[in-house]
Amino acid sequence: MIYGLALNSSCTAVFITLERCLCTVLPLKVKDIITPRRSAFVLGAIFALSMASISPILSVIHLLWKYDPLTNTTVPNTHFASERPMNLIVTNLLVANLQATSFVFLLAATGTLIVTLRSKSKWRQQVSASNQAETLSCRDHRVVKMVVIVSSVLLVCYAPAQSIPLTSMVVPEFHYRRRYSNLYGASWALAYFLYAVNSSVNLVIYYNMSSKYRRTLNELLGKS
Repeated sequence: MIYGLALNSSCTAVFITLERCLCTVLPLKVKDIITPRRSAFVLGAIFALSMASISPILSVIHLLWKYDPLTNTTVPNTHFASERPMNLIVTNLLVANLQATSFVFLLAATGTLIVTLRSKSKWRQQVSASNQAETLSCRDHRVVKMVVIVSSVLLVCYAPAQSIPLTSMVVPEFHYRRRYSNLYGASWALAYFLYAVNSSVNLVIYYNMSSKYRRTLNELLGKS
C-alpha cells in the first residue's frame, strides 16, 4: 500500500510542477486550462492508477493470525499465497516503470520551469524599472530554488525504493526468507524512513521559502 501511495505522491508532484510551468508559459490561459474540476479529476485519476498498479500483489497477500511466543499474544501477519508469486514481479515492473516515468517527467517539468522563469526574469529586467526588476528577479530566483529543492528531495528520498524491486528481480536471493533477507528488510526500512522524511520536510521547505504558504498556514493556525 505504501508503494502505491508513494507513486501517487510522485505523480502528484509532477502534476503540480506542470501546473507551475503553465503558469509561467501561458499565464493568461492557465485558469482556463487547469480548472478546479479538471484538477480534481486528474488527482483522482492519479490516485486510482497508483492503487491499480499494486492490485496484482494485493490479490495474493492474505492476513493470517500467528502466535508470538515472545509477547504471548496472537498478532496479524501478511502471507503470500505462493513463495514468489508472478503477481509480485508484475507489480514491481509496473510500479517501477510508472515511478521512473514520473521521475523523467518531473525532471523535464522542473527544467522547463527553471528555463522559463530565468528567461522571463531577464525580459522583465530589460523592460521594467530597476528596483521593480530586482524585486521580480529575486522572487523568480526564490521560486526556482524552492522547486529545485522540493524536486531534489523527492528524487533522493524515492530512489532507494525504486532500486529495491529492480535489484530483487536481478538478484532473486535478495528477498524475504532468502539468502539476503536481512539486507532486503533493512533496505525497505530505509526506504520507508525516506518516504517519511519526504512527507515531513516539504512542510518545512514551503513554510520557509513561500511567504504565501507561511501566511496561509499561520492564518489557519490562528497566528498573526
